[in-house]
Amino acid sequence: MAIKLTEIRKKSLKDIKMISKVDDAIDWDSDDTDWEAYSDSLDIEKLAFKEGAQPTYFVCDFELKEKDQRAIKNYLLTGKDTEGKPTFAFGDWSSEVTRRCLKKIEQPSDLNPMDRIPFETDRDGFLNKKTMGILQRLNIVEEIFAQYGRLTGTEDRKNQKN
Repeated sequence: MAIKLTEIRKKSLKDIKMISKVDDAIDWDSDDTDWEAYSDSLDIEKLAFKEGAQPTYFVCDFELKEKDQRAIKNYLLTGKDTEGKPTFAFGDWSSEVTRRCLKKIEQPSDLNPMDRIPFETDRDGFLNKKTMGILQRLNIVEEIFAQYGRLTGTEDRKNQKN
């Protein structure tokens, strides 16, 4: 089968809006909430929300420049095993994907300012350590990384090699 550039162009990876599994606006008691279906499609219709509650959206741009793609791949290869031999460093990789891909956090307007996740960047325009620390604790880094792998095909290629 040939690679068809027109098919690739149809699938924009800019402005990918995600809701985290830890968002307390999700109504987990509703039969209309199907997290697995949502995670596979990012179709908000697969989630039900508590009455009057609005979720927080994490807006990502997975259409990375070649320079950023290279930097992410370099993070993957910087690990060392117990004998000092090069190995994969998945922990660093997921953080670097999030640092470079997360472009905005859309939080409900009625959210208490003390409860807002700060969106702060470093001098290079990527997420800073403070914001990354919060996202790590909430496991949002891993959720963004999982969607990056699913949407860019990285996950499929990784599984094919194993």
